[in-house]
Amino acid sequence: MTLPRRLAPIVGLCIAFGSARAQDAAVRIAADPRIELMAIVFRLSGGGFDQAHYVQYDSAVRRQFEPHRAHEAVALARELHEKRAVGFSTVMALAIAFEPFPSLGL
Repeated sequence: MTLPRRLAPIVGLCIAFGSARAQDAAVRIAADPRIELMAIVFRLSGGGFDQAHYVQYDSAVRRQFEPHRAHEAVALARELHEKRAVGFSTVMALAIAFEPFPSLGL
């Protein structure tokens, strides 16, 4: 049996459950503060997440967070990026591991 034939039932179930769930739940679109914060911390550390194409957002982030470039969280992010190649999807996975604001507990 070919791979597409083996995956067809699973894909069908995913579509069925996904559409049923979408009808029952309201969709909420919002920025997640945990993700924004981690992206900014890693951006300050030199670990990516630059938003040069979004000039207003980029300048607002710089204005608000640039004074905190020496913070220990930024230093830790720099170390994780340089020594462990932590970036992008790993940063986002780490961000959603935290509890919501204001506690940010793990």
